[in-house]
Amino acid sequence: MRAVDRQACWLLIIFLICIFNATAALSSNKVIVSIEPQKFLVESIAGDFVSVSVLVPSGQSPATYQVTARQMAEMSKAICYFKIGVPFENGAIGKINSAIPELKIVDSARGIPQREMKTVFEIQGDENPDSHSHSHSHSHSHTHTSA
Repeated sequence: MRAVDRQACWLLIIFLICIFNATAALSSNKVIVSIEPQKFLVESIAGDFVSVSVLVPSGQSPATYQVTARQMAEMSKAICYFKIGVPFENGAIGKINSAIPELKIVDSARGIPQREMKTVFEIQGDENPDSHSHSHSHSHSHTHTSA
């Protein structure tokens, strides 16, 4: 075998070993997200290369959620945390930064314009929900029977 072919073979072997190690390392990496829809998004992009954990469990409000000690311990093993701008993050980020300074925090909402949420009264055109009147009839005929 020529020297150039031998070098190419060694480079290919080293390259494959590096790719295998990088893939193996990525498959064991943990990523943390705030809410369930983010988990779907990260898994859709990263596939099996990462393991995704969600902070706010189903049925809990991201407005009032408090990160648990167990979740903080889990976060210390993660490679990054994807925040999205839900209210509980405002208080949690400072605690996470001080407890796990090496954790990379990625702002998923950065660069995405936020839409203002409107109340049902704003959508219907009422500025003051207490100052509206009703002008419909309540004259219905009801028949009650007893058995």
